Amino acid sequence: MARATGSSTLPPASTLPPVTGVTMADSHRMLWVTVDTRKHDAAWVTMGSIGHELRHAIEVIEEPSVRSNAERIFFYERIGFHTNAGALETQAALDTGANVRSEVERFIKARGR
Repeated sequence: MARATGSSTLPPASTLPPVTGVTMADSHRMLWVTVDTRKHDAAWVTMGSIGHELRHAIEVIEEPSVRSNAERIFFYERIGFHTNAGALETQAALDTGANVRSEVERFIKARGR
């Protein structure tokens, strides 16, 4: 990832569904990740969603040919799969979200003892 040119921004709270947007600014790619923090009651579920979307951000940043939203869609058509709901997904993002949820849940439960 050291050679990747891009940056990502995670708003503290958003009303939008999880979305990643890619645009160009001069020779740099701009990447947006949005997570609706009000979607889940449990902190570990929200944190898992953030981890999941940031994994998608890493996937895009590591692929220098992705320089627009259209190229992002083609990229995910190539490396991902369609869910039953019709969304494009990657196993790496699903695994990352599950791992973050599990780790944060264990931490919260351990602190509560």
